Amino acid sequence: MASLLQSRALGVATVQRTYVIDYTELDAASTTQSVSLTTLPAGAIGMACWIDVTTAFTDAGSISALGIEVGDSADPNALVSSVDGFAVSGRSQNIAAGSTEVWGGMAVEVKVTATGANLGDGAGTTSLDGGQVLINLLYMVID
Repeated sequence: MASLLQSRALGVATVQRTYVIDYTELDAASTTQSVSLTTLPAGAIGMACWIDVTTAFTDAGSISALGIEVGDSADPNALVSSVDGFAVSGRSQNIAAGSTEVWGGMAVEVKVTATGANLGDGAGTTSLDGGQVLINLLYMVID
């Protein structure tokens, strides 16, 4: 039987960040828009990331579908694959509880993709009529 050589509390900080994106922020004169959330610290180890569509997005015009994903500019769905923004989702989680990934230095962003029409006019007017989504990041920081 092996004997325990060392045991110590590491004092690792666990951080949960929740970001809200309201429909009024989605106004790109394009069918896609990326929204920057944060750049994670160098020692960040991901524990979970989830999308929670708290109020389904709506459009009385030409947008027929709305996809929401979380990642970075190189891999827009690295953390959470596309979620239907027109449906209240509850939690849509990509990273299973208990697994970890290195997120250190990642510039996290949300990519929203509309089908059928542009998200807005690019000058502050959105095509959407309502909706809100929460993006949650749970990670620990190891120095």
